[in-house]
Amino acid sequence: MPLQSPPAPPVDPARRAPVGAPLFAAVVAALAVLAWHAWYHMPFLADDALISLVYAERLVAGLGLTWSDGARVEGYSNLLWVLGCAGLGALGMNLIVAARLLGVAATVAVILACARLALRLRGPFDGAPAAGRAAIATFGAGALFAASGTVAVWAIGGLEQPLVAALLAWSIVLASKLAEAVPEPHGAPRGPERARAGAPLGVLLGLLCLTRPDAPLFVAAIVLGLVQGRPRAWRAALTAGALAALFVGAQLAFRWVYYADVVPNTAYAKLVLSTQRVRGGLDYLRGGLLDSLFVFVAGALGLCVTLARKATRTRGLMLLYATALWCAYVVYIGGDIFPAFRHLFVLQALAALAAVELWPWIWPTGLVGKHKRPLAALATLGLTCCVVGHGLKQALLSPANDLAKSERWEWDGAVIGRMLHTAFADEAPLIAVTAAGCLPYFSKLPAVDMLGLNDRHIARQRPSDFGNGYLGHELGDGAYVLEREPDLIFFCGALGSPTPCYRSGKELAEDPRFAAEYKLLRLEGTTPYTARAHVWARAAAGKLAPTRAPDGATITVPGFLFAGRDAPVAALDAAGHIGVQLAPGEEATFDVRGVTAGDWRATLTQTGGPVELALLRDAEDSVHGALQLRLRAGAAPAHVTEVRLERAAR
Repeated sequence: MPLQSPPAPPVDPARRAPVGAPLFAAVVAALAVLAWHAWYHMPFLADDALISLVYAERLVAGLGLTWSDGARVEGYSNLLWVLGCAGLGALGMNLIVAARLLGVAATVAVILACARLALRLRGPFDGAPAAGRAAIATFGAGALFAASGTVAVWAIGGLEQPLVAALLAWSIVLASKLAEAVPEPHGAPRGPERARAGAPLGVLLGLLCLTRPDAPLFVAAIVLGLVQGRPRAWRAALTAGALAALFVGAQLAFRWVYYADVVPNTAYAKLVLSTQRVRGGLDYLRGGLLDSLFVFVAGALGLCVTLARKATRTRGLMLLYATALWCAYVVYIGGDIFPAFRHLFVLQALAALAAVELWPWIWPTGLVGKHKRPLAALATLGLTCCVVGHGLKQALLSPANDLAKSERWEWDGAVIGRMLHTAFADEAPLIAVTAAGCLPYFSKLPAVDMLGLNDRHIARQRPSDFGNGYLGHELGDGAYVLEREPDLIFFCGALGSPTPCYRSGKELAEDPRFAAEYKLLRLEGTTPYTARAHVWARAAAGKLAPTRAPDGATITVPGFLFAGRDAPVAALDAAGHIGVQLAPGEEATFDVRGVTAGDWRATLTQTGGPVELALLRDAEDSVHGALQLRLRAGAAPAHVTEVRLERAAR
């Protein structure tokens, strides 16, 4: 016979509705806290989330799981998340909306997992009504979880942490039910039936492993806790672990065939064991624990209760092992650079599951007379609301969470990226970036990741001091980037910079070829608001450089190359053509190299007011050299899209 849970005590049909209504109200209240708190942090979206969405978008477009044209590289570490976003994208949903929807849905699933555990509560006092006990436990654990800044930020932040937490939470719920279903020796079912009972758990754990490559840590924690807490469940635990291993093996095989590697490219770019990484991980863990103190205190107390009771000890062991392994892993990788302690989202989900068991022990109705129980229940609810309120207040005042509220540079990058797409979609110039999410995603242009997360070559160029610098920003190879001949180079971030910040840029700045081939320009995007960026454009050659007729008699100079470091700026006109934007009386120059001697005449393609054009030859070079083109706007603003030079017939 198949494994079944012990029969529940008979319930009077007349009392089923009252049991469900308080629990439903508690879930709705917890979700209300989550909705308000997450909305408060809108429109935060991590740049790495947009990296995942680049892969999802290209997959939907039939370009495979790739970040850009050229060699395939696995620059993501969240396969199931990418596939989920791509699936919603294939149905016509905007990918950013898809990522947010998945994140919120997964966060809601964690709260529902808390409610599912609350339904199975067995309080220490017989006088505690089951309906109120489950409702208070659900609201206390779920709302405290939703009040965390980490949870609110990353529910809408676009990365996979909510999905990891949801799959883990329901794996623990399923494993707990499996442990309760294993009977005592008398009347035990046959071994094959016990083994098959672990199959659903194995599928869930397998999906968890596809979500993040470090998720096998949770598989180990659940299998170990299940076997130790309920030794007779070893067959089911073994089945679950084996199925999860099959998922991992399938992904490894895919990775080897598709990417010719056995680990994600991000592992080469980030993972290393060093003293500085460990110190950084410890600081990160300590800061995250203090930042969400109420959640973790409630979780720790709940875990003690869970471990102390025989009926819930197996679940307590799973929670304990999962927490310990993940804390050790976070310390090993050095924490994280994103706001709001992203990697502790999972720990907060574990704390919420543990905190469910805490409320039956503080429920006071078993200690008071029957006529005072409603008042005692209200007192317990009031205490719970105070704890949730204090947790929410702490989250709103946290500097780490406030950084997510104020961080908007990804959306500035969206303004510039959309401008680049409008201006250069036909030319498809190669861009070199350090912000590998927003610029490639919104521009849709081929790209080079100068930090190496999405570049196989750079990810393997580890310096001797690797592991002692800024996490994820230590790698680079300026000579390699220059060999790729990017048409546009953005130093430092989505808005670029005149001077470099990281290794690739610093090496580029020291290369004389870079100074000879590139010119610093300032771009101005205006949709949906104005943002300005500095970019180094390859002006000597390439897709965006001046073009020459085969006979050399005609040279066409793109107007945007007249833009400067500060002013004027390159912008789009009303028709979506990029050029230099000149204010009244403003001047702009560009040197055309290799212009033969002779008489040249020039014509402009422009909109707006009149523009004067002067051609100035270097007097010291009478045969070959640079011809300087100088533009000067009149009394009205002007936009110059193109300058066309033609050599006069002899």
